[in-house]
Amino acid sequence: MLLAAELSQKVSQAEAAAVYSDAKALHEQNVAEINKAIADVQQDVQRVHSSISGTHEQQAELQKQQQQLLADRDELLRLQQVVEPDKLKRISLYAHITGILFDYGSLGGPTIKATVSDSVNGEIRDVTLDNKENCCEAVNKLWEQIPCPEVQ
Repeated sequence: MLLAAELSQKVSQAEAAAVYSDAKALHEQNVAEINKAIADVQQDVQRVHSSISGTHEQQAELQKQQQQLLADRDELLRLQQVVEPDKLKRISLYAHITGILFDYGSLGGPTIKATVSDSVNGEIRDVTLDNKENCCEAVNKLWEQIPCPEVQ
């Protein structure tokens, strides 16, 4: 009988222990916390996706700008290949026609030095222009030094 009494007592204790209302409430609380954590993670994932999407848009815009800059650079290089030789040709023609040769070492100083070849008189004259002079006066002074052969 002792065994039956012990078994009855153990069954009673097991029944009392089997009531899990506290455990069930704790489980429901844990499930709610897990669901909240899942929702937070999903929001974070959405923010990251939005950020990545924005980054892709920025990257596309930067690539577009890069392509435009490369096209501009190519155009400038093309113009440089056309314009620079033309400028050099014009400067060379100007120097040949006027007979003026500037001393580029004097540029930026207080005076600009040049030489003028006078093919009419067979002379070479030094010309000094003052940087403080009015531009028109300096040009007139320079033109006075350039020989003009008489037209027949």
